[in-house]
Amino acid sequence: MSEATIQARLMAALAPLVAEGSVLLNDHETAATASRHRSPWLVVELADTVKGETANFRNATYVYEPYVALIVFPHGSAEKKMIDTFQVLRQQVVAALMETEDVEAVETAGGLARYPNSDGLIQRLRVRVTEYQV
Repeated sequence: MSEATIQARLMAALAPLVAEGSVLLNDHETAATASRHRSPWLVVELADTVKGETANFRNATYVYEPYVALIVFPHGSAEKKMIDTFQVLRQQVVAALMETEDVEAVETAGGLARYPNSDGLIQRLRVRVTEYQV
């Protein structure tokens, strides 16, 4: 399996949680803009960790750790409502990712923070995907 296949699989799992077109791929090359009006956004990012190893010199194991960023803007609602919306979305995202083939773990990769130059919120999740070659 390629990293692109993993990213596509994650994007497909996340698509039902947000408006059509609100799951983006951040490949650090393609320009993408997260509009306030189409919030929330889910952004699948390239993995910082990619590891391949062989146990007992037999079967190869590949581990990828891509990120998924959750971005929510307030839409004029109160701060508390935006945080509540964010928490519900985060729970849904974790559940959807954990049901995705070969996903072994999902964890936060940093705290909840303000989206740069805005009143929105962002948090990144690290997704561990392990593929076993037979």
